[in-house]
Order: sequence, then structure tokens, then C-alpha cells
Amino acid sequence: MVPVIFSNSFMPNTEIHLYNTRSINNLHLSSINTLSGARCIKFKASQLWNNLPEKFKSSKNVNTFKKQLKCYFLAADLSD
Repeated sequence: MVPVIFSNSFMPNTEIHLYNTRSINNLHLSSINTLSGARCIKFKASQLWNNLPEKFKSSKNVNTFKKQLKCYFLAADLSD
């Protein structure tokens, strides 16, 4: 569920290959050659998504996802 403008920017690993892997719920990371490439939204957002725990990525409901994410970041902030 991303805005239409980003619909072609993020590709799940399931569209890259047809076999099951441990990173099936991850987004495909494009290869980058420069520091500015590492800062672009396509790469950075995919990287952030891939670093989330698996239980968030497999969530079927947006509201559940947001609630879990908020609790996750609040707990991480309290532990600092």
C-alpha cells in the first residue's frame, strides 16, 4: 500500500526469483555505485523495510502494522 507515484519503485524479492528464500518478505535492493545512490528513496526505503522484524512485514492489516511499529520504536527509544 504505497502511493501510486512509488508503485514501480519497490519490487519484492518474489518478483525477482520464483523460489522460496529466507528473504522472501524483503524488498529487492538495487545495486548502487555511489554515495548519492545509497541516499535515494528507492534504496533507503527498501533497506529500512528489510531491517524490520519479520512479524511486521507479514502483517495483513495496516492498522495492526502501524500499532506494532509504534510500540517497537517506543520500546527501542526507551532502552536508549
